[in-house]
Amino acid sequence: MLVGPGQTILDAMLEAGLDPLYDCRRGECGICQTTVVEGRVEHRDYCLSEEEKRSGRVMQICVSRAC
Repeated sequence: MLVGPGQTILDAMLEAGLDPLYDCRRGECGICQTTVVEGRVEHRDYCLSEEEKRSGRVMQICVSRAC
């Protein structure tokens, strides 16, 4: 699966016919949280603490992106 520039992982998964777990699509509920295997994240969510964002270990696939 390829995630395009400016595209969320959630949108790429839906386009690929996958059925990921999500709800709000605004980064508020945390349902779509996933583990980051490698790389850096541009966090655009509202549910992670600043410490969680700094750790770079999790992200919300509905709004956050790789940077």
